[in-house]
Amino acid sequence: MTFRTFTTSEELFDLLLDRFSMTRPDNLNQVEVEDWKRRCLVPTQRHVLDVFNLWLEDHRLLEEDPHIAQRLPDFIRQVATPRLPVEGQALLQNIERLTFADPVRPPRGLTPKKPLKVKEHKNDVLRVDAAYLADQLTLYEYHLYSKITPRECLAYVNTQSGPEVHDLVSFCSTYDKLGGWVKMSVLNQESSIPKRANTIDHWIKVAERCRANCNFSSMSSIISALSSVVITRLHLTWAHVGRKSQLDALLKHNEPTGGFAGYRNLLGNVDSTVPCVPFITMYLTDLIRTREQFRDEPDRISFIQRQRWHETISLLLKFQHRQPQHIYNEYISAFISTQLREAISSADNSWFWAKSQEVQHSELANADFRDGLEQAGF
Repeated sequence: MTFRTFTTSEELFDLLLDRFSMTRPDNLNQVEVEDWKRRCLVPTQRHVLDVFNLWLEDHRLLEEDPHIAQRLPDFIRQVATPRLPVEGQALLQNIERLTFADPVRPPRGLTPKKPLKVKEHKNDVLRVDAAYLADQLTLYEYHLYSKITPRECLAYVNTQSGPEVHDLVSFCSTYDKLGGWVKMSVLNQESSIPKRANTIDHWIKVAERCRANCNFSSMSSIISALSSVVITRLHLTWAHVGRKSQLDALLKHNEPTGGFAGYRNLLGNVDSTVPCVPFITMYLTDLIRTREQFRDEPDRISFIQRQRWHETISLLLKFQHRQPQHIYNEYISAFISTQLREAISSADNSWFWAKSQEVQHSELANADFRDGLEQAGF
């Protein structure tokens, strides 16, 4: 996984070929030569073929290094198979199977036998059932998460933007987009305190369903947005919120203390067969900290650094092949895509702050008006 941080695919391939065709030591008699072949040469050659198998199966040789994949069959037929016929033939079959397999496309979800009956949303999040919304968010986020590659995670250590980290950044940016949508949907209900409170309650229900779906990415984004200053300062609105205790329970997982120990424990307790969309911020931080803590020295490679990167990336991507078993709904999914796109393009931090102040002043005026009526005896 980490070899590209200190060498190239071409150099690694050539080194493996050299290792496979290693020369015997000098000054050996015939008995010693046979013993060297049995104890050293043949096991080494098997290890080399194992490495090629691992490169093919787990580290995207065909997708990321097609020029290497084109050279590999010739080596196996001409050099490896005459010496290790069983292993060589198995590797050739593996190449053929992976080469002609249908390309794996990131899944969108299960296809229903009959179309789901969904109420028309009219661009109002309150008209979308909280469970449906959470399930489609889970599919949406998983679709992005499933496309992240180890190579992108390693590239992120040095750059947080650009084509080298496109899919990783796309997944991470959804976190901010969803948070923006949550805040905007609350603040845009500026004329109605009950409707603002209902919107907050609705998003808490969505976050709870995301928690049940093990979609910790969406859950964290939603509860972070609801606990942001631009929302929490609306005290009169929160007085009408009915699910505040449920939000407080979810927020315990969102504490950044201990390197987000709450999320690490949550993810550590997810069963290996359960689909999951992880919250990955702490893993990205771990990658960068590892670079700072363990550095290469002149003419020396820090293998502890690579080992830590491998462990972190394995944790980050461990849920990629466990598809959520929700029915895909194109109507709601399109609604989510539109709202996420508009949330990031229509508002920034200054807009949220100004809008929050406007709503807060409206609440204070409402409260003063109510106090005046009470003092007047109404």
